[in-house]
Amino acid sequence: MTDAVRREFEEWQGSKRQSPHFSVRASAEDAWEAYQAGRAATEEKLRDYNSAGDILAEITGCYDQSVALWELADRVREMYGQLNRQNKKLQQSLAYAEGQASEYRARYDAQTNGIRRVMAELAEAQKDGERLDWLDEVNRKANERNGTVYGWRFDINHNRAALMDHNWPALSIRAAIDAAINKGAENV
Repeated sequence: MTDAVRREFEEWQGSKRQSPHFSVRASAEDAWEAYQAGRAATEEKLRDYNSAGDILAEITGCYDQSVALWELADRVREMYGQLNRQNKKLQQSLAYAEGQASEYRARYDAQTNGIRRVMAELAEAQKDGERLDWLDEVNRKANERNGTVYGWRFDINHNRAALMDHNWPALSIRAAIDAAINKGAENV
């Protein structure tokens, strides 16, 4: 009951007790009216309580959602930390791999340059070989044409250093050069 209804009811009770003309019928009607008024007040209070309950349920639901969001935020922070740590490890691994790749690249470049140098030297040696083969071929054709058996000899004196044709022993150009090298620097 609301306070206003209660006061009215108490005033009504007080007036009926004082009244000399109090009748059972009047008191039943008055009691019914009081019951109706109390019932209306009670229903109004119940509606207020129900709406308060709905509000409380809504607040509780919001609180539960907030708690769930806080827990989710904690989980996200934890996952972010894990990802951060993994990212640091990956960056370290990447830096190490890049260092290794750089080192291997430098080795590869050095080996490639060495191979290119050897290939260039080999090409020059092949040209030198072709030159020597040409000299041997010239000597062979001259021997065929002239019916001779001359070879090569490397001659060094105070005036010159020369490859010359020579009769004995009949050496190839390579053998003549090797023989001159084997004699040593005293001939130079």
